[in-house]
Amino acid sequence: MSLRYLIAMSLVLVGCGSSSDGSPAASGGAAGMGGMAGLGGAAGAPEPPVDVIVSTPSGAVNEDEPSIVVTAGGRIVMAWDNRLSGAFQVAARVSDDGGKTWGEIQTLPLKPEQNVAANTSLTATEDGTVFLSWGAEKVTQTGQRSELGVYVAKLPPDAPAFGAPMEVTDPAAEVGVYDQPFIAATSQGLFLAYSQFSTSLMSAKMVTRFSQDGGATWSTSELPSTGLQGFMNGVQLCRAEGDRAYLTMVDANLGIALWRSDDGGQSFGDAISIPLPEEFGQLTFMRDGNCVAHGEDVWILYGLSDDVATSNHEKIAHLSSLRLAHSGDGGQSIESRVDVGDPSAGKYFLLSRLAREDSGALDITYYAGSGDGDDQASYRWGRSTDGGKTFPTTVLRSPVVFEQSRVTSKFLGDYMGLVWQGGRLYSAFVDNSAASHIVLHAEDTP
Repeated sequence: MSLRYLIAMSLVLVGCGSSSDGSPAASGGAAGMGGMAGLGGAAGAPEPPVDVIVSTPSGAVNEDEPSIVVTAGGRIVMAWDNRLSGAFQVAARVSDDGGKTWGEIQTLPLKPEQNVAANTSLTATEDGTVFLSWGAEKVTQTGQRSELGVYVAKLPPDAPAFGAPMEVTDPAAEVGVYDQPFIAATSQGLFLAYSQFSTSLMSAKMVTRFSQDGGATWSTSELPSTGLQGFMNGVQLCRAEGDRAYLTMVDANLGIALWRSDDGGQSFGDAISIPLPEEFGQLTFMRDGNCVAHGEDVWILYGLSDDVATSNHEKIAHLSSLRLAHSGDGGQSIESRVDVGDPSAGKYFLLSRLAREDSGALDITYYAGSGDGDDQASYRWGRSTDGGKTFPTTVLRSPVVFEQSRVTSKFLGDYMGLVWQGGRLYSAFVDNSAASHIVLHAEDTP
């Protein structure tokens, strides 16, 4: 969830006091994965689907915003946010048998002064090392913020738990908030980026970091300005082959911006705008959708909303359209934009994700429902084999609640997780039909 909105949520939860149950990379974050073999059964027989609750009852008010990574050896790592009464934690869990069984839930430690941790992002390098990033801070009941930082923790291959967190930001810096950190392994090392808000919270710049020594040290740079308005957030990076990578984020000047890197994410050329100018007024400016890439081709999933004018910090906007943009010239221009939401699934959508298979097929997941509070909504998977023109869907979970409010135990968060690896699609999402829990659904693709 966006750290900018945790103050309001913390105050509501405190008030109610409720409780209830550097080598070449194999992948980059939640944007998509490829190259792993051997997850199928004997002699290539398909594995049955796995559909399990990963976040066992934890005493959290609710659990949301799952991220997921699958290593080249088949290890699954998931992380998510635990919303407690007056506090927020980051939790993680590991499976070494395709999601059938899981190790103990690990809660990542905070500084003694901090009480909020959120915004998880995961990535894995080729040797099976997993890195987790998140943001943390102290928020008082009156909304004062301090002790702000972005952190990275490392999970070595076969280790049962992440090591001690490393703070990658300057604790003495004057910052309004750090938001939406994103980590990805590339051909050249580890890429990390996050939005840094001014102390007035009226503007935000994007800070990009890079490590070539496994996260021990980090270089720092800022993306060049795209115009007069200073707002950049929701950063996500997707890899093509070799040193090629693409970066997307919401941007006040370009709506949603796309950058290209030819050195593994260490530097980027000029950005282009992904949406049409007439779509700017329908953008939610939240972290929804993502990008996938192959060579000169890059696909970007984003949402449009007719609810933007009425949405506020206590409510996420529903999406009236899911749009898939495609660039076939290495990110120099956008050649097409196609609506890919299933109109038979529901009038509105939430929290879409995109993945690409080695065959070229594209997968999307999202919530669909009739509107805010619909308790018969569904979480869906769509698969396209025609280059992203059509995405017939199947239901992964129903009923779920189509919840837009941030200040309820049914809150879904701001994003879900989706990766494809070795013939299998792994979806991490929230089932909020009763107590909210994090679910893994893993299924072979045709």
